[in-house]
Amino acid sequence: MFNKKFQRRHFIQSAALFSASLAASVASPIRTRASDDYIDALVIGSGFGGAIAALRLGQAGVNTLILERGKRWPITASQNTFATFNNPDGRASWLNSTSVFCDTVDIYTGVFETLQEKGIIVVNGAGVGGGSLVYNAITYKPKREIFYKVFDRATVDYDELDSVYYPRVQQMLKSSPIPQDVLATTYYGKTRFFLENADKAGLPSFLLNLAVNWDTVRQEINGSKVPSVIDGQCWWGVNSGAKNSLDQNYLPQAENTGHVNLLPLHVVTDIAEIRGEKKYRVFCNEINESGQIIRKKTFTCRYLFLAAGSVGTSKLLVKAREKGTLPYLNNSVGKDWGTNGDNITIRSDFKIKLLMSF
Repeated sequence: MFNKKFQRRHFIQSAALFSASLAASVASPIRTRASDDYIDALVIGSGFGGAIAALRLGQAGVNTLILERGKRWPITASQNTFATFNNPDGRASWLNSTSVFCDTVDIYTGVFETLQEKGIIVVNGAGVGGGSLVYNAITYKPKREIFYKVFDRATVDYDELDSVYYPRVQQMLKSSPIPQDVLATTYYGKTRFFLENADKAGLPSFLLNLAVNWDTVRQEINGSKVPSVIDGQCWWGVNSGAKNSLDQNYLPQAENTGHVNLLPLHVVTDIAEIRGEKKYRVFCNEINESGQIIRKKTFTCRYLFLAAGSVGTSKLLVKAREKGTLPYLNNSVGKDWGTNGDNITIRSDFKIKLLMSF
């Protein structure tokens, strides 16, 4: 979805991370108030970007706060944490009376936000763990030639990612292909059919790494866990606990450092630089599980990390620029936008239409 060469590191340095080393704003008169809660580092969002940032900050001994708009979703002993396709309810939708499949549901702080935008439907994760709660657990490493169609060679080193960071993430998420004994079951007949026919056609095919606990999937198969992965119940969360989402690895490890706290059900509304103090103020609403505002809060921090997803981060940055609370942001913020995940398309009358983007 990017039309231009996107220099990720430049964007991160200029927009996503605001540190004390940046020049203080001359346009914002806001100053630190005694009623503000102060924290060294504040991370907005607990998805892939926020969870990893918080863990590394905690390991470095930096006192850090994560603000997450959604709730925690612990796997229950009854294995009924999440809504299912057969029985959708408010858990499947973020503060909306309909789910992505247009089922009527109760208003609730569910895991799945659906945005109807111009010519595209965008869906976002909401909850402790962010998009990892609702993605399909695919941890695909891009090929070099595809990677450099998006990122600039002089800015991002693919070899470094390939040798250091991709393996690190794979180890943390414990991602691996479908084991042969699981693949051989009736539940994966369509996967076998695809592989066999690709081979007959002479097309390259291979199994992707999935961030899934295959022992738990085996328990689903033998009936000791509720059918989730084997039943395709991934989008609204996996009730068996088989998905290695971030609330099972990065986030608890971050909290266990003793330097990271996480506040769920805190919706960030504005961000601002504090004039002359080399600090930032974050405004948020603490809400209940029905989305009602319990109280308004402000936090002051020295370092601010924006990890609210492609949509959430873009909205906060554009809003801050237009209100003048971060006046050094340029007009490129919010342009050439693209999601951080999957695209689902449909083909009709030989025309391809982008239906949904994650």
